[in-house]
Amino acid sequence: MASRFDELGTGLLDHVQADPRNEAVTSAMTPLVVARLGKLLPRYIEMLLDPALTRTQHAERALQLGRLHAALGVPANGVTATMSWLYQALAVMSQQIPGRLSQRQMYLDIVLQRIEVDLESQQEAAELLRQDIYGRLRDLALSLHPLRRRIDILDAVVAAITDWPFIAFGAVYGKAPDGAFTVEAESDAHRAWFEKHPDQKIHGKRLTPDSLHPVAEAWVSGEPVDIPLIDGQTDQGPAWAVTLGNAGIRSMVALPVLDATGRILSMIKLYGRLPNLFRTTHMRETGEALSLLVSRAIERTHDSDTAMISADDRKTWRERLFNGGLRMFMQPIVDLASGACTKFEALARIELADGRIISPGQFLRALNEQELDHLFVESLNHSLDAMLEFQSKGFKFDISVNLPPSTLRKPACIDWIRTALAAHRIDGARLTLELLEDQGFGGDDELGARDAARLLELGVHLALDDLGAGYGSLIRLRNLPFDILKIDQSLVRGISASDRRTMPLVEALVQMGRKLGIKVTIEGLETQELIDLARSMGAHHGQGYGIAPPMPQSAVLPWLVRFASRPAPPWSQASGSARSPQTEQHDNADDRVTALAGLRSV
Repeated sequence: MASRFDELGTGLLDHVQADPRNEAVTSAMTPLVVARLGKLLPRYIEMLLDPALTRTQHAERALQLGRLHAALGVPANGVTATMSWLYQALAVMSQQIPGRLSQRQMYLDIVLQRIEVDLESQQEAAELLRQDIYGRLRDLALSLHPLRRRIDILDAVVAAITDWPFIAFGAVYGKAPDGAFTVEAESDAHRAWFEKHPDQKIHGKRLTPDSLHPVAEAWVSGEPVDIPLIDGQTDQGPAWAVTLGNAGIRSMVALPVLDATGRILSMIKLYGRLPNLFRTTHMRETGEALSLLVSRAIERTHDSDTAMISADDRKTWRERLFNGGLRMFMQPIVDLASGACTKFEALARIELADGRIISPGQFLRALNEQELDHLFVESLNHSLDAMLEFQSKGFKFDISVNLPPSTLRKPACIDWIRTALAAHRIDGARLTLELLEDQGFGGDDELGARDAARLLELGVHLALDDLGAGYGSLIRLRNLPFDILKIDQSLVRGISASDRRTMPLVEALVQMGRKLGIKVTIEGLETQELIDLARSMGAHHGQGYGIAPPMPQSAVLPWLVRFASRPAPPWSQASGSARSPQTEQHDNADDRVTALAGLRSV
C-alpha cells in the first residue's frame, strides 16, 4: 500500500485542480506551489493511514491544515469533495489487499472515521480562524474608541493588523495636496523592507492607476484593490511585485478608508504570506469592517489633528526628542498694570541634527500619548532648571508649562509634578500648568475636574490655554478649577479699537474672567496698539511678539537685562482714553503705573 501513496497524491492533486469549486485557490497556484503540493499530499495520506496515528495527533494536524485552507479560501464543500474522492480511491485500492472481506471493510471503516475526524477538525479550524479575526477586530474597535488623535489611531491600527494571522506587514498611507503619497504609520517590518528596497517606495511619489500599484488604483476607485498572487518565480508583472514574491510575500491589498461623503481619508496597505488571502469571504468582510472602524475613529478626532505627517518625519522627531533634541524656548508674560515681566511660558521645540528647529505645531501631532507624557516631564524639568539658573543671576520669575489633558489623566501625573518640584526645591505656586483648550478629556469632564483638583493640592496654578480655539470653552471653564484664563491670539490678531464685533467679544471674555475671580492673559499682542487695547480691556497680563517672541534659553538673560533697563514712561493720554467705562470699575491701577510703550524695542 505504501508504494501507492505517490499515485494517490497525484490523483488527489488532479482532482483538486479539476474541481471548479477550488478555482479561486488553484488559479493562484504557481508551478512551484503545485510541485510542492505534489510532494506534501502523499505524506499527508501516509499520515492519515498510519496505524500508529492517535486521534490527538490527527486532530492537531487537521486543525493546522484547516486553518491554512480557511485562510486560502478553500471552500468547505471543496474539502468534503476532495476527502470523498480520497475515500473512494482507497476503497478501490483496498480490493487489492489480501484477506477476508470483513477485514477490508474494517480497514475502510477506520479510514472513514479518520476522514470524518479530518473534516470535523478542519471545519473547527476554519471557525476558530474566523472567530480569531473577528475577536481582533472587536479588540481594535475597543482600543480605538477613546482615542481622539489621528496619529494615535493610525499607530493602533498598524500595531493591531500586523499581528493578524498570515499578515507579513502593513502601513497606512495618505495623499498630500500635491498628489504625492505619504506613509503616515507603518509596522517595523514595513519600514525594514523599504529601507532594504528603497526603489520600491511609493512614499513621496505621485502614482497613477497605470502604475498597476493597488494603492494608486484604490485611491482612484474608492474600492479595495488586491493582488491575489505575487509570484517571485517569474519575471512577469511590475518589478516591485517580483521582488516581494521572491521574499515570500504572496498577496497584497489596498483598503480605502472613506468618510461619510465618500472622500478618502487614508489607505490601509497590507501584505500577506499566502496567495488569495484577501479574496476570501471572511477577509473581504474583515477589510470592510476595518475600513469602517478607522473611518469612524478618524471622524471623532479634532480638526487640528487631521493633518498628515509622514512616518519618516515622525521617526526623526521622536528619536531627537528621546535623545537630547528637546529645547525649551521662553516667551515673556508681562503684568499689564505694572509693566513688569512676571512669568515666562516655556515652549518646547525639537532641534534636529542639522540645526533646524521643529515647532510644537508640527511635532505634537506626531507623538502618541506615552510620548506626550515623556515630553511633559522633560519640559517640566528643563523649565524648572531654567528658573533656578535665572534666579542665581538675580532674576526671579514664575514659569508656565503646557500640560496635555491626556497626561493629566494619568494616575502618575501628580507624582511626576510633585517629584520635579521637590527635586528643584521650588514652591508649586510659582508653576502654572496650561491645559490646551482644544483638547478634551475623552468626554468625561467630571473625571477631568477631579484630576485638575489634585493639582491644586500641590499649590500650582491651572490655566485654560487658547480660550476661543473651539473645544467646549464655557463648559470647561465651569467644570474645571482654573485660576488663569488665556485668550487665544486668533481672537485679537489684527483687531483695532474700531472693530465693532471683535472688540466687544474679547472685552466680554476679559470681564467674564474677572467676575469669576480668574486672572486673564491675552495672547498674540503683536503691536503696541494691541498692548494698549489689552490693558484698556482690563486684562491682567499680556503675551506676544509685541513684547517679545519665544527665544532660546540662552537669549533670556540678555533680554531680561535690556528689559530691566528700558525707559518706563507713564501711560499716554491715548492709552488712557482707550479705556472703557466697564474696564475702569474693574481696574484699580491709576495713571502713575509704568508704561509698556517701549516694549517692542526691547
